[in-house]
Amino acid sequence: MLGCGGAQTELSYSDSAQQLYEQGVKRLANRDYLEAQDLFISVKNKYAYSQYAALAELRLADTMVEMDREPEAIEEYRNFVKNRPSHSDVPYAMWRIGECYFRQMPGDFFLFPPAYEKDLSATNDALRNLEIYVNHYPDDEHVEDAKQKIVICRTMLANFELYVAKFYLTRDRPVSARGRLEGLIRNYKSLEKIWDESAELLLEVYGALDLKDERAQLAAQILSDAPDSQAAKKARSLQSL
Repeated sequence: MLGCGGAQTELSYSDSAQQLYEQGVKRLANRDYLEAQDLFISVKNKYAYSQYAALAELRLADTMVEMDREPEAIEEYRNFVKNRPSHSDVPYAMWRIGECYFRQMPGDFFLFPPAYEKDLSATNDALRNLEIYVNHYPDDEHVEDAKQKIVICRTMLANFELYVAKFYLTRDRPVSARGRLEGLIRNYKSLEKIWDESAELLLEVYGALDLKDERAQLAAQILSDAPDSQAAKKARSLQSL
């Protein structure tokens, strides 16, 4: 009888947790975010030993994202990964961390400076966390989405480096521009348009600094790696001199 009573109590506990969790999911779907938040917190606190406690932690973080409270959501997702490292939803939490940073990245708006002129710390954080997710879970369902966002992050960071290099050149500071452009050539070959423009500018910088060997090596690299680029035309013209 005690066994039967215990089983009944355990079933009631689990059913109650499920019911409360599902109510929170419905509230979240209906955009009743404050109600959803309270329900998920209740599941966490009252039914900590239920399987729904872990799910409630994730949904609570999801709710915070919908409320534009990304820093708090990131903390919730990180705690989930830390405290439940073997849970099947860890990849989801890892992806969402990168997503949260991505949502905080500066955007382009015509009344303000371009995004690449703004603080890019969130962009660096998004790139780092999305790459960690992709590297650890290459077969996860959100990997393609993460890869697309990685390209966006890299493009923004590369545009910033190019912007700074051009700024230095307008101030007649080729030595300062050199480091930025060399970094672009080294790290952003997959971004063909930016790489092309950077290579062409670096040829000019090497010329201005009278770095003949570096200029010749770069010209050879351009002709080998990107023979149809605009920079290749510049390289060929130099070879004919």
